[in-house]
Amino acid sequence: QFVDQFAKIYTPVIFISAILAYIIPVFFFGGDSYEWFYKSLVLLVIACPCALVISTPISIVSSLTSLARNGVLVKGGAHLEMLGKINAIALDKTGTLTEGRPEVSSFENLGFVKDEELLEIVSSLENHSTHPFAQAILKYASHKSIKPFEVSEFKNIPGKGIEANFKGKVYFAGNMKYIEEQNLLNFNLKNKIETDNSIPGSIVIVGLKTQGGSRGEVLGWVTLGDKVRKDAKESLQDLREAGINKLVVLSGDNQKITESISMIVNADQAFGDLLPEDKLIQIEKLIAQHKYVAMIGDGVNDAPAMAKSSLGIAMGGIGSGTAIETADITLMADDLKQISVAIKAGRRTLHVIKFNIIFAILTKLIFLVLTLMGYSYLWMAIIADTGATLIVTLNSLRLLRVKS
Repeated sequence: QFVDQFAKIYTPVIFISAILAYIIPVFFFGGDSYEWFYKSLVLLVIACPCALVISTPISIVSSLTSLARNGVLVKGGAHLEMLGKINAIALDKTGTLTEGRPEVSSFENLGFVKDEELLEIVSSLENHSTHPFAQAILKYASHKSIKPFEVSEFKNIPGKGIEANFKGKVYFAGNMKYIEEQNLLNFNLKNKIETDNSIPGSIVIVGLKTQGGSRGEVLGWVTLGDKVRKDAKESLQDLREAGINKLVVLSGDNQKITESISMIVNADQAFGDLLPEDKLIQIEKLIAQHKYVAMIGDGVNDAPAMAKSSLGIAMGGIGSGTAIETADITLMADDLKQISVAIKAGRRTLHVIKFNIIFAILTKLIFLVLTLMGYSYLWMAIIADTGATLIVTLNSLRLLRVKS
């Protein structure tokens, strides 16, 4: 943008200056026509903004190419430049800091229905969900030889759970917020859930939804565990070394789980029990504090926060289509380490662009002064212009080499 704005003024100014450099000395001061026509040509050649104009696009394309080779797809130059400015990063938990392949660790039935019936209900509901928890529950049900049935009126409630009509009744599979909204959470039930979940894990609560005059009830719950990525802690340390001042974990899971994961990966803060709109509020707060903020996520629930942030980064392998479409950058291999590499590449790109622009302008200014003083010739102008263009091009091509 700077180069475009600069060229709008620079080009006509130089063209008019070259004409005036001939007209004023010749017609007003009796200067030699050939001498000042020659100097005007020298002025035009030396002022040609090739090096200035080409410095930015070559830098951008070189850096985009090097990152693409390493599995980091950046949607454009503006996003690459933003990478070099990021001060804080918010990270989703499930699928970003964890492997996104949860497994059922326990199954609790409160005794209102048989185990097989409860598994039928939850697996039938989750059969229509794209959440990683759904796949884990379906896998668990399959091991128990339980097959899901068709449901109707399926509804996804972002950040809370799902509900559907199963055999004439509306059932739900959701989190604590959902059953609180349904007024199904009493002291004894809350205490039993927390006791059962003494070892941090994600809980999917299953039950009958309150409808009309009939009151719903909690039938049981499934506890799931998800392993933290092996390189998560090291990746976050790399981000700090790359110049990131703040690392925050945002999750729809409960606060206890989110905090435990945050401590393992050594993040600065953790916020759990967040709906998509709550993540949005946290991003706005971070932007107010740090100005340039990136959001890393993989799910539909992360998309609004990614769109609001200065830079959205999606996990391409495990990520949902909505998250990838919303993101400005996609990690094709789900490798968190590549984020610090990308940030360093963004910072290097900004440095190279700034150097190229300053070098191009200074070169032009020096030879413009020499031309007006009579010390520059056409062949020198051509060499200077071509030389400056070659130097900024070669300098930009250094960005093809990624520094990990």
